Amino acid sequence: MAYKIKFNEAIEKIKSKATGENVKIISPEKYLRLIQEVKEAKSKKSKKTSKDYRRLRKYQVIEIDGEERLVEPVKHGIPPRLYVHTEQLFDACAEIHAQTGHAGRDKMKFNAKKCKYANITKAMLMCYKEHCEICLLKEPTQRKGITVRPIVHTEMNARAQVDLIDMQTSADGNYRFIMVVQDHLTKFVHLRALERKEAQQVATELVPIFLTFGAPSILQSDNGREFANSIINSMGEMWPALKIVHGELRRKRSTQHGTMQLLMIPLSTGTPRHSQSQGSVERCNRDVQDILITWMRENNSTNWAQGLKFVAHMKNNRHHQGIGRSPYEALFGVPMKVGLGSSYPKELIGNLTREESLECKVFRVSTVTPPSRLNFEGFTPSSPEPGPAPKCTVCNAACSEQCSECLQPLHADCGRAGKCTLCARAASIAGERSAASSSLKKQAEKMLKTSRQRFPPAAVGDTVIIPVPDVDRGRGDPRNVICVVVEVTEDNLYRLGNKQGRLNTLLARSMFTVRKEKFISVEDVPDTYMALRSMATAQSLSGGQGYVRCACKTGCKPSSKCKCRGAGVLCNSKCHGSSTCSNK
Repeated sequence: MAYKIKFNEAIEKIKSKATGENVKIISPEKYLRLIQEVKEAKSKKSKKTSKDYRRLRKYQVIEIDGEERLVEPVKHGIPPRLYVHTEQLFDACAEIHAQTGHAGRDKMKFNAKKCKYANITKAMLMCYKEHCEICLLKEPTQRKGITVRPIVHTEMNARAQVDLIDMQTSADGNYRFIMVVQDHLTKFVHLRALERKEAQQVATELVPIFLTFGAPSILQSDNGREFANSIINSMGEMWPALKIVHGELRRKRSTQHGTMQLLMIPLSTGTPRHSQSQGSVERCNRDVQDILITWMRENNSTNWAQGLKFVAHMKNNRHHQGIGRSPYEALFGVPMKVGLGSSYPKELIGNLTREESLECKVFRVSTVTPPSRLNFEGFTPSSPEPGPAPKCTVCNAACSEQCSECLQPLHADCGRAGKCTLCARAASIAGERSAASSSLKKQAEKMLKTSRQRFPPAAVGDTVIIPVPDVDRGRGDPRNVICVVVEVTEDNLYRLGNKQGRLNTLLARSMFTVRKEKFISVEDVPDTYMALRSMATAQSLSGGQGYVRCACKTGCKPSSKCKCRGAGVLCNSKCHGSSTCSNK
């Protein structure tokens, strides 16, 4: 009943904007008046007015089930098309919409042209569709690809991201996976070949990286919570001093629960089906695969495990648009050097093999000692002989000046801007990382601007639809769940709920679609909390989630651990593309 009231209100808005005699929306009073005018015009034998001719040209009165109805003038071989008034309009639109199987906009518009009603327009049908709850449940949602809350850090090792690339179909001996580890600020990448997708192997490769470059404050994984917890336990056994806090931490709590007593890492885990928070490493994976393909082609080799070191070298040495420099520069503060080829032309150093040849051909080292550093023999100072003079940290000669940062002995012409080599390098590294952080902030602002245009903010009380992943719903279940915005947090995250309860997780704006229609009020939402799968099961007519698929690579043999065989169902096209499957 509420649906019909909303529809009638929308029709009244359309009617208020329309003017003239040719308005398709007819009230019951006007409908009866038109019937009477048509009958009178038809009964006249002579002296018919122009109005009478208009009525007879446009309308005809017939009797259907003992009731007089307005129709278009009947033509030979063509069924009559009925006129309906506003009280019949809802049922007529419902009939047409149901005949199309709750079709979308284009099919509705096409069906409006050939429906059996004379005054049903596209606008009326679309008005009905917009208020159809069943259509909302199956409506496709926007493709995600925009990060609504970009992650920005100002320090190296503030966050690292770990992901695995599946290479099982192109195995290199026993190696079947590539582990990708990326620092979020510098985008510096480490690549390792793995034999199995096991937490023990991942931890074995992570520990040497962390021991060399330091452990991150946040380790982000996108391979499921159980897998991440196993990594934590394995790393703890190999490195007892490493204390890792696992779990998905809130952004505002990260500074409280993420503090380190020894080395305490909050592990942020995503789910394998929702990788919005892993966008950076996902893009890195594509680059790694592209570079690896190029390396294999150039070297005519399928030993990709051997080429990972070269792939990592090329990835870390190429310009990164997000940070505005190469990952190597962001990490070490200077461009990567590849021997003499980084400084001298290839023709100049082609045949060089020894340092002496290089000095003779390219430059000569000056052996003249600056006057300030000459040791005059036979010079006897008038004052008592002092202790040993401090020596420059660069040239190891006596000097009386010092570095402006570390206060170590340093000649003015040996340093850089009054700083020794180490301090100048530290300043360069700090400058590069600061610039990288600034570039990331600019990129984040651009992403947020695009996100706000595509996903405008929602308000409490707005009706929204949430897409349900196919693994969380049955084959015959709707693809969406209808909810209402219950709460908006300070971080612009949303608490949603429906008549079954509230979602137990907060959602970003990009994870749902706002609708203009109001189907649920905030007062109808109970205080119970539940998962999205439970909500989908509650609205299901077939019992909810029952969709099984496998990802077997060995033909789904009876002796294998095939999920489909275990559930007693045949494999389908969503499982794998193997033509050797024995469970089809």
